[in-house]
Amino acid sequence: MGFEQMKKNNFHDHGFTLLEVVWAMVIIMIVLIPIISFFSGSRERYARSAQVTRAVNLAQEKMEELVSRNPEELCQVSPSWEPFGEYPEYRYRVEVTCTDVELELYKIQVKVIFPVLGNEREIFLATYTYNK
Repeated sequence: MGFEQMKKNNFHDHGFTLLEVVWAMVIIMIVLIPIISFFSGSRERYARSAQVTRAVNLAQEKMEELVSRNPEELCQVSPSWEPFGEYPEYRYRVEVTCTDVELELYKIQVKVIFPVLGNEREIFLATYTYNK
């Protein structure tokens, strides 16, 4: 086997053609685009769930603080929107209603408004307590 024949046989084994490289890139992009969009969507869902979790935790803290107080004091509270100390973009409002005068049963409701991806959402927690 001469040098010319070896050169002729190995001509196609030197590398990829431009067409093969382009097709490989197209296939890779077809696979990567949905994967990348999946990760960006999951990042938004994570941010939204973190904001909702923070709002629920703040509402729970405020509810525990209110339940430990005398319900008659709570009836004096005006139902206006107040910001949370560390998170001023989260605002809360307390509503206390006397549901049963005879049993001195009170309903305490804490509403929280907070931003989620440019929109405002509202959650609320409610519980009942009595005059101890």
